[in-house]
Amino acid sequence: MHKTFLFDCGNVLIRFSREHHLDVWVGKDPEDRKMVWDAVFTNWYKTDLEISTKEYFEQVKKELPERLHEAAGNIIFHWKEETWPVEGMDGLLKELKENGKQLILLSNMPDTFSYNHDDVEILRHFDALVFSYLVRMAKPNKDIFLYVLDKYNLRPEECLFVDDNEANIKTADELGIGTYLFDPDNPKKFIEEIRSSEF
Repeated sequence: MHKTFLFDCGNVLIRFSREHHLDVWVGKDPEDRKMVWDAVFTNWYKTDLEISTKEYFEQVKKELPERLHEAAGNIIFHWKEETWPVEGMDGLLKELKENGKQLILLSNMPDTFSYNHDDVEILRHFDALVFSYLVRMAKPNKDIFLYVLDKYNLRPEECLFVDDNEANIKTADELGIGTYLFDPDNPKKFIEEIRSSEF
């Protein structure tokens, strides 16, 4: 039985859709969508660890015509405003807390989210929030998992790590942490399996 649950954030707790962001801020033109997709999303992972969001935006602008700068900036700086909770997860987190489980967020996130997440209601259930940008470590590297295990005095076999990324799951497996590969398209399956296991 697990004492601590380690949760990813994007597409586990809050739903993030790149296509949706293009719909909202770019529009339907296929060429514009491709240009913004390539410029914004190809190297976006760098904001989780390597550079600030502002620095990244300056890089992105060099790859786009000026008419698309505003759209790209809206995605980069305001993506959080166009996310929504994964159905059923808020209720499950509440149940886990009521059953005495420790909840720790382990998420790759840029500076903008790491410093500005108070309005993300689902995170209120957590005992600790670990963001890659703040600790200068990121999944799937082992160092961020080891950091969490050490900082919170956790035994790997007493933890369950939930993530939708196979590379992240593989690293946790190698460290002896219990894992669950989350399917964003079927959160009900995970919720039912956790409930049936009596946590």
